Amino acid sequence: MLPISNPTSKAEAMPADVLAWSYGTALVAAGISVAPAEYGGTTHTFGQANNFLVFPGLGLGVKAAGAARVTKAMLAAAARAVASQVDVSAAGAPILPDVASLRELSAVVAQAVCAAAMSDGVATEKHDDVSKAIRQIMWIPAYRRVTS
Repeated sequence: MLPISNPTSKAEAMPADVLAWSYGTALVAAGISVAPAEYGGTTHTFGQANNFLVFPGLGLGVKAAGAARVTKAMLAAAARAVASQVDVSAAGAPILPDVASLRELSAVVAQAVCAAAMSDGVATEKHDDVSKAIRQIMWIPAYRRVTS
């Protein structure tokens, strides 16, 4: 179940409740950040389902490829890249990556999107090292110190 509405007051259900209602069998992600919950001796961690898992990397991949348009294959590649960043083999594991690793996730998504753009023939840029090209165009937040 993906109770993805936010803020918390608008959530369709809380993940811990969904686990209890499903006797621990539901796959759950939420639109809000929620604490892990225990059910049946297993601690379950919940990923946060939000478009920020895909869009920074999608845009970065489009830019790196100089893609003339976004194709279905590019969108599918972005989704697969997000899914590839979680190990769901352990009991209670989240089904989505942790938002704390968003920068790294965005680079992985961008690489997949760029490769799909090249494969689909919509890329206008070619790179010998796609990873390096992505890192070079990736925005780095640098804030100047504010003084009074």
